[in-house]
Amino acid sequence: MKYGYLWWIIDENEGSYAAIGNSGNIIYINPQKELVVAVSSYFKPTVFDRIDFIKGQIEEKIETNILKQ
Repeated sequence: MKYGYLWWIIDENEGSYAAIGNSGNIIYINPQKELVVAVSSYFKPTVFDRIDFIKGQIEEKIETNILKQ
């Protein structure tokens, strides 16, 4: 992932980026999907596992619920 100005560029194509802090704190932003996720907790796996968790669990479930409406 690319990094600049204290932000990680997650996916250039969709424009998502994140601020990833100590122990599990993260602010994930996906402007294309109009989604912001903020997590403030302890997250044991590696730093970038947080992104996989947000994209695979939170973002995916939100998209599924929106499609059901």
